Amino acid sequence: MDLNSNLFRQQYVSGKCVALASLCLAGILRPSALNGVYFLVFLGGMTWWSCYKELHRPFGMVLQCVQVLAGLHIVALFVVQLQWIQVFLTSDCNYCRLVTLSQIL
Repeated sequence: MDLNSNLFRQQYVSGKCVALASLCLAGILRPSALNGVYFLVFLGGMTWWSCYKELHRPFGMVLQCVQVLAGLHIVALFVVQLQWIQVFLTSDCNYCRLVTLSQIL
């Protein structure tokens, strides 16, 4: 058994575990429509993995799509913090509650 291939395999599996755990945490910490997508991807990945199937290329492609969504979500959270945006968004905005865009300060 090659030591480098065994180490690579351990890092590969631990990377999948970390990705799935972070999707779970992102989905359950603050429930919303966007975080529901993260939780559904977590449930799909865990269900696939629990059926003794490997998480290969299709799972990586799903994670790349979720990565783009998470990036847009982070940008939206930063934009909401701008003062001139906060003037237009009221505290009873249904859209803001749906996607959990809230003011931090």
